[in-house]
Amino acid sequence: MARRVEYKHNQVALLDPNLPEAVHYQGIINFLNRSRLHVALSADPYISLVYIQQFWDTVHQDIDVDPHVLRATVNNIEIAISEDSIRAALDLGGNAEDPISYPNTLIMGCFQRMGYRGRQNDTQARKAGTDGLKMALQTAMVALTLNKRFNFLLYFYREMVMQINPVEGQGFLMYPRFIQMILNHLIPDLPQHAIRLTLTPMSKRIFTDCTKVKQQNAALILVNTPLFGHLINPDYVAPPNDNWFHPHELAQVQGVNVQPQPQQPAQQPQIQVPIQPQIPIPEQVPIPQVAVNIPIQEPVQEEL
Repeated sequence: MARRVEYKHNQVALLDPNLPEAVHYQGIINFLNRSRLHVALSADPYISLVYIQQFWDTVHQDIDVDPHVLRATVNNIEIAISEDSIRAALDLGGNAEDPISYPNTLIMGCFQRMGYRGRQNDTQARKAGTDGLKMALQTAMVALTLNKRFNFLLYFYREMVMQINPVEGQGFLMYPRFIQMILNHLIPDLPQHAIRLTLTPMSKRIFTDCTKVKQQNAALILVNTPLFGHLINPDYVAPPNDNWFHPHELAQVQGVNVQPQPQQPAQQPQIQVPIQPQIPIPEQVPIPQVAVNIPIQEPVQEEL
């Protein structure tokens, strides 16, 4: 099936903190420049369009080996893409045992420290002109903020598997920049093809657009909060276990109230999990027990 090119997909991130338009975003840009995502966000390889087409035309998942791999033929060379090869090509670090999800109380506690005051389900819905944020990406945000482990490799591998057999007429040449980086890693002497795929550069409008979203959604509850955790401190140590703050950060989380999740429709089974804070906190600060409803969901397509 012929796949289309989306020139604004998998763009190189705009990570120059000195841009006048980025004056309000310098802190988060500085963090991204030193984060484990820096290479994946900023690498700008020569992308040979024919190789990306060959990859998606021939790729399939081999489930007869453990761990599973993706096999494809590019420039008449058979390749096998594993989580390890993705890790090396994108320089993401981590290991295969890293988690891809965290408890809801950890996610919502961290989100509320960021200033979010909605329900967790609202972050997963696309409505009112705002983008949803699926559970895996919520976990990734929390992991980056609190310097916790997260298996970016498994997440990306699953996303690639989901793109193997797209709905007829909806197929795109997904992740061209990442795939070219993986091909360059697996086939170091792969020649550049004459037809280059040039992605649309990320515009500086992204900064002004972020401001417009805030102005156009006056009904949203906006809370200005300073950066915290690993976002501001390169030496920040992750809170232990499933905690989302250290005892010495107690003053920063006063007033944060992680509420139980609302009931989902009956067709979605619920699991009641009692969550008890594990951080030692002075006795004069009572911490109530919270019950969380965790919806069981199938993996969904994410676009990087």
